[in-house]
Amino acid sequence: MKTAYCEKCGAGTPEGFSLCPPCMQGAGAGENEVTAAAELMDIVNILNIADTDASQRAAIESILNIKNRLEEADRAKKEKETQIQTEKTRDATTARPGQCPKTAH
Repeated sequence: MKTAYCEKCGAGTPEGFSLCPPCMQGAGAGENEVTAAAELMDIVNILNIADTDASQRAAIESILNIKNRLEEADRAKKEKETQIQTEKTRDATTARPGQCPKTAH
């Protein structure tokens, strides 16, 4: 995959995209589209690594961006699981003997 350039600001963008992720966001693109473009740009940066300090820095930054997104998704998933477990525990502890936990309010 090659690097293209944003029609608005000239920044690098994945081939096939006319705008970079920040310009996409500014133009009102959905969060999923912007995230997908950012992920593709990270992959392009990694694939285009060369023997220059700048490209190596870009590749390392891209790897860290991917790592951060994966960690954030994992954190959000764990928070949701904890919230569900807390609600189940709360429902179970507020039930009276012989009463269904879902109707104990």
